[in-house]
Amino acid sequence: MKTLKLALLAAAMLATATAAKAETFFAQSLNIIGGENVAMTSPVVQTVVAGQYQLIGGGPDAGTSFLVWCLGLTTGINLPYLYNVNTFAAGDIFPGIPNLDATQTRQVASLINFGQNGGFGGGDPDGKAAIQLAIWKAEYGNLFQPVGLTAAQTTDMNLALALTIIGAADDCPTCVLKVFTDAPIVQSQPFGLVVVNPVPLPAAVWLFGSALGLGGLLMRKKQPPKKGEAHA
Repeated sequence: MKTLKLALLAAAMLATATAAKAETFFAQSLNIIGGENVAMTSPVVQTVVAGQYQLIGGGPDAGTSFLVWCLGLTTGINLPYLYNVNTFAAGDIFPGIPNLDATQTRQVASLINFGQNGGFGGGDPDGKAAIQLAIWKAEYGNLFQPVGLTAAQTTDMNLALALTIIGAADDCPTCVLKVFTDAPIVQSQPFGLVVVNPVPLPAAVWLFGSALGLGGLLMRKKQPPKKGEAHA
């Protein structure tokens, strides 16, 4: 099976989507990586599995998979399912995803980027679950009420949140959130991954480089002609 090993590589392909034509992905099944059961009393009363998800394609997308993170708690997983894949911006409304302001959107994207890049490392058994818990906490705030978390889960969740606030070590201002969204009638759990936009060179750097090139050109023109050569 030709599986995309990194969600970033897969997301780069999706980055070409335009507003007029949304990308789609037919998810046949999924795996949960580093999953841990977590009970909660709000926003709904249920037990969920916190971890990283691997969406495995079927039909026209057989052989392709995506490493994603859960973006909602009010919708169950209904597979197989044809997802729309869209770029998410603050204020966008998609079924199953809570309303997010600019700060929340940036932190959710930063948390996903943190998870895509290894997060706490393979030596932390609670790492992926804690990142997922932090994503839900960033989305729902005090409405997210897990119960019975271990001390390690709580510590790692809070650390992931602290590392990804604006200006912190793992804040990612160039991260673009991509969402696998569900339909409003037959719903399935929405998921997300991120694409990191390249950072453009500052104007001063560009001007400095241009000045160096122009200076070199002028120096060449000012050199006197060699013997036997005519002036330009």
